[in-house]
Amino acid sequence: MAKSKEEKLKAAMESYLSLLLHIAWSYVGNTAEAEDIVQEVFLTYYEKSPAFESKEHEKAWLMRVTGNRCKNYLKSSWFRKTLLGEEAVRCGGEPHSDVQDAILRLPVKYREVICLYYVEGYTIREIAAILRRTPTAVGTQLERARKKLRLELEE
Repeated sequence: MAKSKEEKLKAAMESYLSLLLHIAWSYVGNTAEAEDIVQEVFLTYYEKSPAFESKEHEKAWLMRVTGNRCKNYLKSSWFRKTLLGEEAVRCGGEPHSDVQDAILRLPVKYREVICLYYVEGYTIREIAAILRRTPTAVGTQLERARKKLRLELEE
């Protein structure tokens, strides 16, 4: 028996909500904005009701849509005019550690590999598939991100 759209949405939310919130937060650095973005992602999932080959395909689709929504948010004129730079981190009123602050100051391409590797536990090959990059590029970005973090945290 085929699942209804509502049942599929509920199952996806139960399975991937935490993951998508981590990803969105790694981009925007603000819990409220991350929650809004993930809510939009699940709304898109519900409206489009895409067919997936497997659970991994569904997960990859949700992660990609989340990343794209975050990138669109960061490019938006509202964000650039009102919350650009370090104010974006501070406006959430959320306590951040020095490491979190340093991660949020990294360029997005480094932030996403750090989050996927250390927070979500993906391998370099898996990250490459998710982000549609080569494993070599992901490894290089991960190494550069580590160096930038190390330098910044030593200061």
